[in-house]
Amino acid sequence: MGWQDRNYNAGRDEMKAYFANPLGLLQFALPIWQSPGLQIRLSFWFLLAALFAVIADLRAGLAQYIPVDLSLLLGVCLWHEWGHRIFARMVGGNHWEWVLWPAGGMIAPSSPRTAKAVFVANIGGIVFNAALLGVIVALVLAFGGRFITEGNSYLPMGLGVSIARWHAMILHIMEFVALQSAGMILINLFPCYWFDGGHIWQAVLWPFLGQWKSGMITCLTGMILATPLFAFSLISLNPFGMLLWALVFADCFRRRQVLKSAGPGVVDDDDVSYNYMDTPEPRPRKKRKKHWFNQARKRALADQAEQAKIDAILDKVKEKGLHSLTWWEKRTLKKATARQRQQDLAGRL
Repeated sequence: MGWQDRNYNAGRDEMKAYFANPLGLLQFALPIWQSPGLQIRLSFWFLLAALFAVIADLRAGLAQYIPVDLSLLLGVCLWHEWGHRIFARMVGGNHWEWVLWPAGGMIAPSSPRTAKAVFVANIGGIVFNAALLGVIVALVLAFGGRFITEGNSYLPMGLGVSIARWHAMILHIMEFVALQSAGMILINLFPCYWFDGGHIWQAVLWPFLGQWKSGMITCLTGMILATPLFAFSLISLNPFGMLLWALVFADCFRRRQVLKSAGPGVVDDDDVSYNYMDTPEPRPRKKRKKHWFNQARKRALADQAEQAKIDAILDKVKEKGLHSLTWWEKRTLKKATARQRQQDLAGRL
């Protein structure tokens, strides 16, 4: 029996996992679109934000705006992720898996491991949100504020509803999209890897400090900035803000500890997490090298060494449990599992 067929490689994606572990609900994602080149899912946090939007509209007596607000919330997030996809492909990467939450997407776009490529791929969503916000500001400036105060001459007629109702609806849409876009821009500039800002600021510092040190500084900056924001939420009695900034601080602290224990040399050796869907366009075939036989033998030896390492890790899990694994052992097992799943999916296509 191979390692990919053992029980250690199953169970997390099964629905029963959500009932076995209540916290597994936080990882739930509702699929809404799936095609060979794109998968879109709504995370638990997006569904929770949608519920809060419905409650807010009901409390404000704006029940008629519920379908509009939910559509706008989804549309702005999709627009953000589309920006990542366009910009990632500009630098040779891709963005085919969209797991939406109120800040955009929970999965970063893939790109070649260079500072420029990482920066471009992760700035794309912010650029698209800024463009959307700019359009709304330009419309307001173009009409000189008359649309906001009057609006009668800019509204459709003969639609069976009052002009005032259409006027209020359009203003509501513009306000919602502007606030949502501005909020996504600000939160995605925060130096935390939950958002685009972690990758962006690391890419900015990367050419000057190196990948490892820039990641350490990004995490430390996120911890420093999250502290006063948590204090402000505590003073204002905002439980959601306290939870958010506490989790952001904890994530930055955890990532910094992992980087510190790994050391400065290991990050540069970490391959980018591509899979067969990250580069859908066929690449030009490379010329064969003269010593292809030696290279094939070296690859076979490397595969055998990796298989032996995987078997040793799985034997350790069987004897002592999953909690006994170190961070590197868990990382090795996770990468091997993902690689095997990609090979299985590619074989079925």
